Amino acid sequence: MYEDLVYVNSSYLISLKPKRYILPIITLGLMLILLIVGFYYKTYDTKVTTGYITCEENCYLDIKVTLDLVSKLSNAEFIELDNKKINVLNREISEILVDKNSNINYQIIKYELDTKELESLFYEVKLYYDKDLIIQKIINIFLESD
Repeated sequence: MYEDLVYVNSSYLISLKPKRYILPIITLGLMLILLIVGFYYKTYDTKVTTGYITCEENCYLDIKVTLDLVSKLSNAEFIELDNKKINVLNREISEILVDKNSNINYQIIKYELDTKELESLFYEVKLYYDKDLIIQKIINIFLESD
């Protein structure tokens, strides 16, 4: 008797025709929303690093950067420090230096910050640079992977 019940249930489930009209509509709708967002919103690349802040008349942030990142990070528009965004007013790049312990070339980027209320300490900072459309960043990811 149990086997007959299983057969009836399974044959009934097999004979059902799926109603899949809503799934493609939802998928296309989500893709359209993501495409619209990608064309209208801009985003930044970010880099989290440690820097030393000195404050006298103005506050300055010094970070040590390898040579491959200097061109990108020297164009940072603002930094985030303790969940507070601070604008970068000016920047200076040092000459190429050598770390004697690891024999790695680096440069020091000195940012002038738009604040005067910080203590002279080492801080973990997030640098925001290379602002671009989201869709352009996705295209660049696909082009770089080849």
